Amino acid sequence: MDQDTAKRLLAEGAVLLIEGAPQGLEFGIDCHAWRVGPRFRGVKMIPPGFHYIFFSAVNPEGQAAPRISCCHVFERREVVVKRWNPMEEDLIDEVVDADKAQRIRNDLQNLDRFLGAYPLESLRKWTSLTNHITRKLVERIEPVTKRVCSVMQFETADFVSKGRSSSAGGDKTTDAVTGCASADAVSEAGEDAPKAETAEKDRKKLTEEDMLPKLKPLPDTVPRFSSFPEHNYPPGSTAAEISRHSMDRSYVLETLMGALHAEEKLLGELQLAFVFAILGHVYESFEHWRRLVAVFTTCDAAMKKQPKLFQDFMAALHFQLLDLPEDFFMDITVRNNFFAVTLQRFFAAIEEDTAALDKALVSRAVAFKQYLGEKFEWEFEDDDAPVVVEL
Repeated sequence: MDQDTAKRLLAEGAVLLIEGAPQGLEFGIDCHAWRVGPRFRGVKMIPPGFHYIFFSAVNPEGQAAPRISCCHVFERREVVVKRWNPMEEDLIDEVVDADKAQRIRNDLQNLDRFLGAYPLESLRKWTSLTNHITRKLVERIEPVTKRVCSVMQFETADFVSKGRSSSAGGDKTTDAVTGCASADAVSEAGEDAPKAETAEKDRKKLTEEDMLPKLKPLPDTVPRFSSFPEHNYPPGSTAAEISRHSMDRSYVLETLMGALHAEEKLLGELQLAFVFAILGHVYESFEHWRRLVAVFTTCDAAMKKQPKLFQDFMAALHFQLLDLPEDFFMDITVRNNFFAVTLQRFFAAIEEDTAALDKALVSRAVAFKQYLGEKFEWEFEDDDAPVVVEL
C-alpha cells in the first residue's frame, strides 16, 4: 500500500480506540486475531459496515480466559472508544460525543503509530461471510447486554422439591430443601406418626438431581435468535400432511421468514449464528446454525417458489465451509454425519425435480456439488430411502 492510499484510508475509515489494554491480551476483529503489545491502542482504517470484535484476558502463565465478543456496525469516519476494566476483564464502551470524536480524529497523526491497520486483504472474505447481516438484524439478535460470551452465564431458578406437595398440609409440613417435616410442623401436629412416616418416604424419593440448585441461562446474556415452530406442520394437519411436512420443511422455513422484520433476512441470521459460533466460540449458536442449514436443505416446495433464496443460501454456505477449521469436520460434522445427510438430501431433491426448478438454481447446485467433491473429497451417493434430518 502506497503512502497516499494509506493516508486516504486513515482519514476516511473508522477508528476503534482501546484504552488501557494489557500486554498479551488476545484481541481480534473479523477474520484476524493478535496478542497485543505494550503500545497497542486500537485499530484504524476500518471499512464501514458490520464488524465483529472479540477478546480474551490472558494470565501470566499464558492461559486465555473465555472469549467475549460484540458486534458493531461502523459508519464512515466513526470513532469508537472502549476502555479495559481490569476488575471485570472486559472492554467497556466509552461515551464519545461529536467534540471528543473530532479531537481524536484531529490527533490521528500522533495516534497512528499506536493503531494497528485493519487487515484489508481479508475484507472480501469477510464481506462474503456477512453480506446478508443488517443493522436491524444485529439489534434484534445480539444479547441485551451487547456482549456475546463463549461460556453461558446462569442464574439459580426457584427450587421446588418433588416431596413438597405430596404430603398432607403441603408447605406447612415439608421443608423445601430436605423434604423432611419441619420442627414447627411436628410440634403443631403433636408429632403425629403417620405424617412423620409420609415425610420420611418423601425424603427418600428425592434424587441427587433434585437436591442440586436449578440453573437457567441469564436471559439478557444469550443471543435472541428466531424461535422454531413447535411442530413441523401447520395446526390441523392430517396424518398424511404431517408425514409430508416431516420430509419437506417448507412450512418451517416460511414460518421463520414470516416472523422477520422487513429489513431482516433469514440468511443474515444464518450468517450471524455462524459468526457467533466460529469467532465467538458459542456452541449454542452452532446448534442454531446447524438447525437452519437443516431447514434450508429440506425445502422442496419452497425451492420452486423462491429459487433466488436457495441460490444465495448455497453461496453463503460455500464461504462458511471455506472458513471452517479442518478439525471441525472431524470433531463435529463428519462424526455426526450432518453434512453427509443434509447435502445428500438437498442435491438428490434437486436432481429428481430438475425440470420443475429454476435453471439457474439447478446450475448452481451442480457446480456446488462438484466443488464440494473436489475440495473436501465428499461423495454424495444416491440413496432411494427417504432421509429425515432431525432439527
